[in-house]
Formats: sequence, C-alpha cells, structure tokens
Amino acid sequence: ERWGSDARVGDSARGRELGMGTWRIGAERIDTANPWLADYPSRHFLARLHAFGWLVDLAAVGASAERRIAELIDDWVELYGDWDELAWDPELTAERLFAWLCWGRPAFESGAPELREALMRSVARQARLLLVSQSDLEDRHLGSIKAGAALILAGAAGLPDGERLAAQGEELLLEACAKQFHNDGGHQSRSPEALLEALCDLVTAHDALTAYDEASPVIRDMLPKLANMLRMFRLGDGGLACFNGGSEASAATIDVVL
Repeated sequence: ERWGSDARVGDSARGRELGMGTWRIGAERIDTANPWLADYPSRHFLARLHAFGWLVDLAAVGASAERRIAELIDDWVELYGDWDELAWDPELTAERLFAWLCWGRPAFESGAPELREALMRSVARQARLLLVSQSDLEDRHLGSIKAGAALILAGAAGLPDGERLAAQGEELLLEACAKQFHNDGGHQSRSPEALLEALCDLVTAHDALTAYDEASPVIRDMLPKLANMLRMFRLGDGGLACFNGGSEASAATIDVVL
C-alpha cells in the first residue's frame, strides 16, 4: 500500500485556523467545530468543503492535526459516505478521493475498526463512481485529470480490484491529456494556474505508476514540456502571471512540482 505524494505545499497558518474551527473559502467564512452540521453561506462554499482541497493545509500543521484530520473525514463518512447529490458530484468526488489518499492517512490508520471499515467502503464506492462517470468528466477538463490521478492512487493504496482502477485511471489521464494539452506543453485554457494544477496531479499519478513499474512513457515524456511552459509563466517573485482566470498560486508548490 502506498500513499500519494502530492507536490502541493499546504498553508500551516490556514491549517491552524481550520483546526480551531474557522473555515474561510473565498470571501465567505463560518465558525464551527463540525463543518458538516453548519449553515452554509453558499452552494460554492459547501462544494469546496466536500472537495477536501483544504486537507493539505490541515496536514501542513503536522502531527498535532492528525486527530482533527481523522475526525473530519470520519464525520463526513458518517453523514455522506453512502450518497449525497452535491457531495458525490464526480468532479468533487475525484478531488476528495485524491486529497484523502494524499493527506488523509490518519483517518485510515487510527480510530475504531468500524470507522475504518466504513471509510474503506466509502472509498471503494467513490472509486467505482469515477469508473462509471468518465463520460460526465470529459467536459470537466481538470476534473478528468484529477479523476484519473485519483483512480491511480486508489489502485496504489491497495483497494480491491486495484490493478483495474489504476489501468482505468491511466487511460482516463491519457485521453484527457491528449485533448487538453498543446504540443508546446500549454493547457487549452491558457491559464498558468490550471497548468500548475494539472502538473501537480500528473506528477503525483506518475510517481504512483512508477512505484508500480507501470509508468506511461506518454506521461513521462509530456511532463518536461509542461514544466518548461510553467517556468515561462513564472514572475520574479516565484509566483505565476495572473491571466485567463488564474491566480499567482503558491511559489513553494511550484518549486516542489518542478
């Protein structure tokens, strides 16, 4: 069993806020120990909660946040682990599964056996949802790349039918990359931040496949092109040029992924 090695660098200051119950997403904020039982300011806020992208920030706090990570994941599984119309949207499911398999290790390795069993059942169901949602993900662009990477991580984590999950994930990645990337390594959106997000996911997937001794030569040969394009978009402070909807992103994450 292997855990995903995500290049993203978490914000430990934000992680400490999350640990104390302050949840900021965009300009919106709630204060609650259990975000799954709160009143939400918007549907977008709730979707970002369900995606678990914030888990990287909580994990950046270190060992003192491990219990909090396990609690938040276990509470989600109790309330939403079987199904929810919003939470189980294929793109949100891909983001959540990827985050759990990179940063959610405390939930898988601690707590009562019945909690771990419920978690593994939910993870297996989420992976199966991605398998049958590939047509829905085709138009999601970065979502299809995330889904492919998440399936590869699910295979590497030792889920039942793991070889099939990894093979389907690799196929989904290859199809997405063929459609989305230009010969120069640029993403079809021409957004520097979108390119960074895709590169982080592809590097994570490639690392997992390499551990399998099954790394795709197509992905391997494509990564340097994407990296060179990303370098071209960097400014003097290490961040990215902000255009086509992208922010400056994290200079530390860019350093790590390159």
